[in-house]
Amino acid sequence: MAGTAATTARDHWYIDSLNQDQKESRGQRLLKKMLETPPFICPDRFRFVTEAYQRYEAASPPIRRARAFENILKNMTVHILDEELIVGHMGSYQRSAPLFPEFACRWVVEEVDRVEKRKQDPYLVEPKAKETIRKYAPYWQGRTLNERVIESLPEWIHAARDASIYDLTSQEEAGLGHVLLDIPLVLKKGLSGIIDECQEKLRSLKHHEPSSTSREEFWQAVIISCNAAIEFALRYADKARSLAKEEKIPQRRAELMEIAQICEQVPAGPARNYWEAVQSAWFIEMLVQIETNGVSDSPGRVDQFLFPYYKQDVEKGRLTRDQALEILECFVVKFDEVVRIRPEGPSHITAGYLTTLNMTLGGQTVDGDDATNDLTYLFLDAYANLRAKNSLTVRVHKQTPEKLLRRACEVIRLGGGLPQLMSDEVSIPSLLSRGVSLRDARDWAVVGCVEISALGTWGRFNSSWFNIAKVLELALFNGVDPLTGLQAGAATGNVAESQQMEDIFKAYEKQMAHCVRVMVAENNIIEKCHREIMPHIFMSCVVPGCLDSGMDVTEGGAKYNWCGPIGVGLTNTGNGLAAIEKVVFLDRKFTMGQVIEAMQADFVGYDDIRSALENAPKYGNDD
Repeated sequence: MAGTAATTARDHWYIDSLNQDQKESRGQRLLKKMLETPPFICPDRFRFVTEAYQRYEAASPPIRRARAFENILKNMTVHILDEELIVGHMGSYQRSAPLFPEFACRWVVEEVDRVEKRKQDPYLVEPKAKETIRKYAPYWQGRTLNERVIESLPEWIHAARDASIYDLTSQEEAGLGHVLLDIPLVLKKGLSGIIDECQEKLRSLKHHEPSSTSREEFWQAVIISCNAAIEFALRYADKARSLAKEEKIPQRRAELMEIAQICEQVPAGPARNYWEAVQSAWFIEMLVQIETNGVSDSPGRVDQFLFPYYKQDVEKGRLTRDQALEILECFVVKFDEVVRIRPEGPSHITAGYLTTLNMTLGGQTVDGDDATNDLTYLFLDAYANLRAKNSLTVRVHKQTPEKLLRRACEVIRLGGGLPQLMSDEVSIPSLLSRGVSLRDARDWAVVGCVEISALGTWGRFNSSWFNIAKVLELALFNGVDPLTGLQAGAATGNVAESQQMEDIFKAYEKQMAHCVRVMVAENNIIEKCHREIMPHIFMSCVVPGCLDSGMDVTEGGAKYNWCGPIGVGLTNTGNGLAAIEKVVFLDRKFTMGQVIEAMQADFVGYDDIRSALENAPKYGNDD
C-alpha cells in the first residue's frame, strides 16, 4: 500500500514501544491509530480559500482574509474519531495537510503527481484532490504572496539569494510563524469577549483620525474571524450530538453528549472546567494553523494556564488525576496529528513532518517563585505513556525541585529525546536585554525548536537561515561567488596577496556587514508584502497588543516586535579562519593566493593544501 511509505521508521519505533504495554490507554490507542494512518493532502482549504478570494476580490485585505477564514471554517469537513475526547481536525483525514495557495501555488501544481513517491515526507493524494487543485490553481497565477515578494526584490537581492547567502523561502511562501499564542486570554474571556471588546472599540472610534480606517477594518475583520471560529466549534457540537444518537455504547454516548456541550461553550465563552479549558486550547491552536501555515505557533506554558481549572475540578471532586491524564493524552495526540506539507527540497531539511508546536512546562511564576505543579508532572506522564513526538520543553532554574528534574530525565531516557531542558537563568536575562518587562520575561516559553519568546511578541525567530560560512567564502573571493562567477557580495578587496591575518578578518567583517544588510533588506520587503496582502487576523486575536492598537501582527501591532535570523555554519567558519591563520600566516606553508587557487579547483590536484587545512586546529578539540 502506498500509505506504508508515509509511515516513518521512527513511527514504527513508537508503535513498537506502545505494543509493549499490556493494556493500552485511550491516548495510546488514538496515537497508534494516528501513526498507522498515512498523511494525506486535503484539498478542502485550497478550494474554499479560492472561492472566497474570488467572491471578495473588491474587499480590503483584512476583510478579505477574514471572509476567506470564515468560508473555510463554514465548509471544511468536521469529523470525530472513535474514542476522541478532544476534537478538531485540520482537514478531512486524521493526518491532513491543508494547502495554502494564496501564499504559494506553483510548487503544489508541479509536485502533486509525485508527492506520493518522493523519498522524504511523502503524502497520499486522492484523484479528486488532484482535480480540485488543478481546477482552482489557475486563479492564483500572479496573485500569490510568493510572486509578490519575488517581483519586489531588486537584482542585488536576487544575487544574494541565488548564492545561498541566506534562505528565506519559508517566509516568502508561507505564513509568518514562531509565535506564542495567548491561549489564557481565550480561556478567561472567550472569543465572544474578544468580539465585545472589538465592538466597543468600533463604537468609540474617532473617524477623523488618520489611522481610523485601517483600525476599523482590523476590528471588523477580527469580529468576522471570531464569529467564524465560534460557528466552527458549533459544527463540532452538532456532529457530536449526531454521533451520540447513533451510538450504542452508553459510556461513549455520554462522552459525545459532553463533547457537544463543551463545543457549545468554548471557545465562544470562558472555560468553566478542565475539559473545556483543554478543548478550547486545542481549538485556538488548530484555528491558527488553519488560518496560515506559519510553522511553530506554540501554545506556551500549558501546565500553568490549565492548572487553575484542574485544581478547581479536583478539589470539587469532579475530576480525578487519572481522568485528567486521559484528557491530557488526547490533547497531546492532537498535536502529533498536525502535519505541514513543504516542497520536496525543503522537506529534506525539515524531515519527519515537522511542526514543532512546542509545549513548555515548569520554570518560574511572574513573581519569581517556582511554578512546578501537578500538571507539570501529568504532562510528563502523558509524554512518557505516549512517546509523543511533538516538542516539549521543561524550564529549569536554581529552585527547580529535584523531583521534577529526575522525572524529566526519566522521560528523556525512554528514547524520544523529550523533554528538552532550558535554563531560566539564561533565557530571562536574554529577554530583558531585548526590552521585555521582568514579569513577561519570567513568563517565557519556547516557540519552535529552542527559540524563547514572551507573550505579545511578534518575533519571527526563523527570519532567515543565514549562511555564515558563505560569507567567509565571499570574503576570500572579493564578493564573487566561485560557484557561478557572479558578484553576489560586496567587493571587499583582493586578499590573495595578504601577508597578515588581519586583512582576512577585515574582509570578512566587511562582507558580513554587507550580507546582513542584504538579508535585513529582504526581510523588510517580506514584511511589507505580508502587511499589504496577507494580514494574520485570527492570529492577531491571540497576540497581546494587537487588539489594543487596532493593528494586525504584520503591521506591528504586537507588544514586542523583532526578527530572529538564525546563523548557520558558525563552527565551520571558525574552523576555516583558524585553518587559514595556522597554515598561511603562522606556519607559512602556503600563501593565501595558493589556498584560494586550490579552493577554485575544489582542491583537485591540491591534496597537500587540503591535508594541511584539514589538520589545522578545530573547534571543540582544545587545540
